[in-house]
Amino acid sequence: MSGRLFAYGTLQFAGIFAAVTGLKCHSLGATLEGYRCEGLYGEVYPGIRSDSSGRVSGVLYRGLSRAGLVALDHFEGDEYLRRVVTVLGDDGHRRRAWCYVTAPQWQRRLDGRPWDPARFERLHLTAYLRRLPSGRP
Repeated sequence: MSGRLFAYGTLQFAGIFAAVTGLKCHSLGATLEGYRCEGLYGEVYPGIRSDSSGRVSGVLYRGLSRAGLVALDHFEGDEYLRRVVTVLGDDGHRRRAWCYVTAPQWQRRLDGRPWDPARFERLHLTAYLRRLPSGRP
């Protein structure tokens, strides 16, 4: 389990994940049930919060190293808590994985609107990558 991460926001983009971790991990589409993904006021990235009827689509990365996890912890900062969740992979298998959940003190910044990864990709991905240390446009 320690080598898996469910990413639902900017980290589901392989270029961002690689820039943050220095890794190119195997990935698989996956869904997290019991949460909802929302935008954050004033930001281009999202957060998730518990919601019994919610579902969050994202990517399950496999092969995550300890150093990669440390880099992710630093990247996510105090806005997110790393938690163990169970996701359903597009291959039909359930797996436990790490996931960054919006910390309680930051949940008031969630705007209540679904976050749209296609919109992020179209409008913000290139600029977001440029501001990362090893990001490539």
